[in-house]
Amino acid sequence: MVMNIAGKVWTAFWVAIFLFLSSRVVFTGDFPDNLRGVDFRMRYNEAECVRSGKDPYLVWNGTLTSDKYTPWDFKYLTSADRLNLVHAYPPWEYAWMLPLTCLSRDTAETVFRVLSWSSILFIAGCAFLLGYKARRAIWAGFAVATAVLLVWPAMWYCQESLNYGILIAAAVLMALLCHRRGYDYLAGLFWSFALVKPQLGGLFVVTLLVRWKWRSLLVIGLITLLGTLVSAALCQRSPIDMVLAITHYSHRQFMSVGFIRHKLFAVLAASFGETALIAGSAVLGIVLCLLLSWLLRPSKDVFEWAMPAVFLSTLWVVSRPHDQTINAIMFLGLAHGAVKETRLPRLLCELSLLLLVLLRDMDDLLLLPIGLTQILALILLFVRGIKCKFGRSALPFHFPLIQLKCYNSSRHGR
Repeated sequence: MVMNIAGKVWTAFWVAIFLFLSSRVVFTGDFPDNLRGVDFRMRYNEAECVRSGKDPYLVWNGTLTSDKYTPWDFKYLTSADRLNLVHAYPPWEYAWMLPLTCLSRDTAETVFRVLSWSSILFIAGCAFLLGYKARRAIWAGFAVATAVLLVWPAMWYCQESLNYGILIAAAVLMALLCHRRGYDYLAGLFWSFALVKPQLGGLFVVTLLVRWKWRSLLVIGLITLLGTLVSAALCQRSPIDMVLAITHYSHRQFMSVGFIRHKLFAVLAASFGETALIAGSAVLGIVLCLLLSWLLRPSKDVFEWAMPAVFLSTLWVVSRPHDQTINAIMFLGLAHGAVKETRLPRLLCELSLLLLVLLRDMDDLLLLPIGLTQILALILLFVRGIKCKFGRSALPFHFPLIQLKCYNSSRHGR
């Protein structure tokens, strides 16, 4: 009787938190009218440029003049020109957006908004099902679903500005679920879409190489190549030139990159140059992802072996706060591992890692010169990887196995 009441209270607790965070995604506050839908409008305008035979990158940097489109600049966000802004994305991204240019911009924007909301529902729904199956308990489903909504500020921003972030997170989740079922070719399709933002999807290629998912890599290569060739053919430009133009996309001063923050970033950028600093951070990110992916290679949990790429995707090069939507996948994996875990040390490790990734913005609020919470999270990832690769005996310390008595554990086990 007591356990039954406690179980209902525990379920109600997680349902309440889930509903609260869901409301934050929808009703966070007023979003500036000049920024509402701005990311999608730029992606639509860029694809329309390509369809008309103009490279958006050349329009953006002023090499080509256009009567219809305005090169991206902050000063235009408060004018009527904000509807016609263009920036520049990788050439293969334009091919993904081209079908939507067959619709009017308003209709295409509605379609994109529906896809964004559907992606949020898909991620939360999958999280609930994974959590429920882990414990055969409703509270576990809501606990895991709540974890993915911890990135609600980024979800809210992406939904209002119509940024790719939510769709990429959903694509990564879909790819991991495909790998779970052995559908590597289909997973490659979703990985290809994740590469529309190389800063978020790029490191997953490293993980796939380490695990030698050659079927997925083949599909990624073919789709990315095909998209680039289509864009280059329409723009009548060399595909190599269009790809190399990616290195010139940076157009304003940044406050941080990787683990380096604020004043330390400004000092190093003044000494070595911003481009060199970002390039060095990218190399470090690739090396760390390669090493962590190798350590976690024995793991059969798709969420675990994807953690290095997810964690480092917002660190290896410059990222924006709305890019944190990708962390929903890491939170899903950590929460899923926590609800089915009965050993206290492993449970604390899962929750500590989740908390450290969640508190990454504390480094910015405290104006720390380095990302302290990120470094601590990285250390926990390495401990996890060493234990996975070499076993408990490889660690210079170990925790006693303390069994937790969780609800339904006696009936359903782990």
